[in-house]
Amino acid sequence: MTQEEILKYAVESGMLALNEISEKANIGLIQKVKETHRFNIAKLCDGRYGTWVQDESAKNGRRNIKAATRSWNPMGNKALHEYGASERIGSPESV
Repeated sequence: MTQEEILKYAVESGMLALNEISEKANIGLIQKVKETHRFNIAKLCDGRYGTWVQDESAKNGRRNIKAATRSWNPMGNKALHEYGASERIGSPESV
């Protein structure tokens, strides 16, 4: 059996739960961004949240990103994208 077949069998038979695997992967991604991201996330006057990300092409070396809520999904996904991660976070967590 190949590794894919073993994994598929384990998921189908209930030995592994994909939501648990996804949750653990997300925790690792969130931790990666939190360790790398050095700017505060602040509530803006219009009710959205904003933070800075490093951007070497910008004049001051950083760029502002904004999200409608402080929950980890929108802000975390934007930060992950900015730090070069292609993964997306599936479960909401507060920052």
